[in-house]
Amino acid sequence: MNAKINPYKSKYKIKILKTIEENNNTYGKLEYIPFFTGTERVAGDLFKINNESPEFLERDLNYVKIDDSNLQHVDVEIDFKNRLSIMQQNLANALVRHFIKESTDITIKDYKVLKNSSYIDIYSKDLKFTTLDNLESMSNYALLSNIQVENNNGNIVIDKLAKISYFGPSLNRTGEVGMILIHSVDRIENLLRINIIAGESAYKFSRKSLNLLNNIKMYLGSEKIEDVFSDIKKIKSGIEIKKDEKDEELEDIDLEHFEEEILDKSKDVKENKSDEEDKVLKEPKDSNENENIVDKKMKEEKEDKVEEKPSTYQQELLEAVDYFKQYATEVSGINYIYKALKDINLKELKEVSSHILKNDNYIQIYGVKNSKNPHKSKVLVLRSQNLDFNLKDIFEKIKEKYHFTGTGNIYTVELECEEKDTTKIMENFLLQIKKILDKDK
Repeated sequence: MNAKINPYKSKYKIKILKTIEENNNTYGKLEYIPFFTGTERVAGDLFKINNESPEFLERDLNYVKIDDSNLQHVDVEIDFKNRLSIMQQNLANALVRHFIKESTDITIKDYKVLKNSSYIDIYSKDLKFTTLDNLESMSNYALLSNIQVENNNGNIVIDKLAKISYFGPSLNRTGEVGMILIHSVDRIENLLRINIIAGESAYKFSRKSLNLLNNIKMYLGSEKIEDVFSDIKKIKSGIEIKKDEKDEELEDIDLEHFEEEILDKSKDVKENKSDEEDKVLKEPKDSNENENIVDKKMKEEKEDKVEEKPSTYQQELLEAVDYFKQYATEVSGINYIYKALKDINLKELKEVSSHILKNDNYIQIYGVKNSKNPHKSKVLVLRSQNLDFNLKDIFEKIKEKYHFTGTGNIYTVELECEEKDTTKIMENFLLQIKKILDKDK
């Protein structure tokens, strides 16, 4: 690098040593070059001469096109924000290259420094995450140490640390880089490319990522950012059964389409009426059974009637049956009621579901969570009498995968399980039933 380049200075008035005429233009030879024009590996400065984009004499880049009105000197202005970013990327790249050589047996093929990022190409088939983590940690430790950097022609010397190949203006201390992130690794033919960002680019990337995490945290209702990943895993396990968790015979089911029709439509967390629905069978405050089948909410939904006289127990039961049936989703002629409920009157749910069972072509799957005791969640599964398969057989098959207690027969199954397993057990029943019904077509 030309010794005249001051990495922190952006404005110069430079003397013109001599001029020549060529192609009807005047070119002046500058006393010295204060800008870095770049190399194949490192991006150059952005700058203007006499407030215009520079034009150089092709056969001698020391000559720049000038205006005939001033043949004594030129004004040079360098885009310092661009230079600072390149210096940060350049020094970060140099540090990572140094630690690759010092701490691994990896061979570096090439590298390139751009305005807002850089990369290093290495000969390697694979790269462990721990290796990347160590490279990033050591590089950032060098920044925190804020070591002095001396820039010589073709290399930099970082005090008591390293001498590294380097071209272009350099920061005076490592701490001025601010931050180094190894944000990804790409495979380029038989090479791996380590992508690096530093300085303001790294800060913006980190801030954007943190904002995204905070938005996800608020959307999920997570208490802390650290809980986001585990919460996503819980949601994922609640809306899909991963391939390695399925029985082999379920692999040919169009899960995405089927879940879109049944599971997603049925989740009480996604329905506006989820709380209303649970209230239909909430545990009663008094012990009079004849007044507990339908609570006040059911009556409020029918307040448009002219008269609302107290119903008999049987009438209320039928109203509750109709209420639940309206949430059925019809797929290929089968009506699926697939509901997650909480703290409801289990006895009344059984009565309602038993009445629905008498109708043709109904599959009912209920998950009943107990907020007071998560170890005693319930799953109820019922099929209409006209459907020809044995729920007890499915019960036994699923029991091989999950720990629960319970019993059942060809028409109904009731089991008790951990709350964390409720959704997966429900989905396993749903998918096993779907496979059986598809076979019968």
